[in-house]
Amino acid sequence: MVTDYGYPIFVSLVGKRITVVGAGRVAERKIEALQQAGAHIIVIAPLATARIQEWASTERIIWHSRVYAAGDALGSQLVFAATDQDAVNAQVTLEAKSLGIWVNSATDSEQGDFIVPAVMKRGPLQIGVSTSGISPALARQIRTELEAAFGDEYVIYLTILGEIRSRLRQLLAASDQRGAVLRWFIESDLLRQIRMNGEQQARLWMEEQLLERIRQLEFN
Repeated sequence: MVTDYGYPIFVSLVGKRITVVGAGRVAERKIEALQQAGAHIIVIAPLATARIQEWASTERIIWHSRVYAAGDALGSQLVFAATDQDAVNAQVTLEAKSLGIWVNSATDSEQGDFIVPAVMKRGPLQIGVSTSGISPALARQIRTELEAAFGDEYVIYLTILGEIRSRLRQLLAASDQRGAVLRWFIESDLLRQIRMNGEQQARLWMEEQLLERIRQLEFN
């Protein structure tokens, strides 16, 4: 069965040209997230919030202080129509689509090609919540609940898991063995060790367990 709820993906935007039309509060939130993703951001709007002006003055973004004009979307990988004017957003959306560029509309999600989920972040852990445009407020509420459930310990947890994964690539040639050891750590007390004893003690425990897992594989 085909639904029109969208296909969830995480996209690398490092170095990609992204055009944001609008420079109010809604655009500001989008621009902030795009900066964190490493995008090359072009902002087009006659007026801008103080933060956007500051980002432009420090060359974190490029701001063209004028209204949107035909051709401004050319060369962009994504376009965000983020003004508070339906007519402008519709113009931007139509032009981006005519150029084959994916576009997000802040005022009419159904007219765009993609929507931006409410995202909970804990370091490399990202959980996106979408209601397919039906209720952004509910998506934000669920994100808040997730933020309470997944604390900052997950940043340490994933950092250590990443280190274990890198070590296993050096220590074990067989991918099935590496996968088995990594699954063991995911199912182990590692997260509890971080929560109860802190990062340093958790790392000492991890080192002991990693050596033990390797020894067991060598004897099997």
